[in-house]
Amino acid sequence: MKFDLKYPYASVGHQVCDILRVDIGGPCWNCGEHTKWAEINFQGYLCSEECVKAKTEEYIEAMRK
Repeated sequence: MKFDLKYPYASVGHQVCDILRVDIGGPCWNCGEHTKWAEINFQGYLCSEECVKAKTEEYIEAMRK
């Protein structure tokens, strides 16, 4: 689910677990859609739970190699 839909009233600086609402935003690291949500551990923009999951799985796979 998109973070904008899940947290529609979140203001800049609002943090949910490792996701932070930011001011300017940029393209989602996974799908490329513009977002104002950043994942703190990856230090990149991620727009949804699905995109966080995809990048987490990529990270785990890369660590196994």
